[in-house]
Amino acid sequence: PEGAWKITFPWMAKQSVSFVSDAAVERMIGAVNFSDPGTTPLGTVALDGKGGGTGAFKVTVADVSTLSPERDAHLRGEMWLDAKKFPEISYAITKVERVKPTVYRVTGTWKMHGVEKELSALANVRFIEKMDHFDAPNGIVRLKTKVSVSLKAFGVDNPYVGSPAVADTWDVEMVVLGVMAKH
Repeated sequence: PEGAWKITFPWMAKQSVSFVSDAAVERMIGAVNFSDPGTTPLGTVALDGKGGGTGAFKVTVADVSTLSPERDAHLRGEMWLDAKKFPEISYAITKVERVKPTVYRVTGTWKMHGVEKELSALANVRFIEKMDHFDAPNGIVRLKTKVSVSLKAFGVDNPYVGSPAVADTWDVEMVVLGVMAKH
């Protein structure tokens, strides 16, 4: 709906943040594990009512999973994402532009492995008035977006990055639900 809104995307099992490494030989699919409800939200977005806004999203590397304990240990380890040294992956939205009634262009800073780079994406946003078993008196926002992230550009210089086994560029997709509040 029109107007200024603050949208909170709770940390909950209904959220979906996934990634794909589609290399020549091996395809790896992973996701953020939302099974443990957190007290901190996945993210927030503030819309100014004029088609613009700001926001931020954050996941911990420890919650990134490929459903293979051995692969997950490698992915979170020093030679890959290094969860001990760089525990979070974040996206700070500095600009939101309404392109069409349900499409926004977001620009911000993606931070991963200690490196920050500007990243823009298109986001499809839908308003859902209500949903069973979901407490949202002002409605729900469904946000869907996809970005491509180069591991090498973010300082992941493992020799396997860009090999037939592990693609350098990973596609990251978010399909998340947010609770609306007047801003």
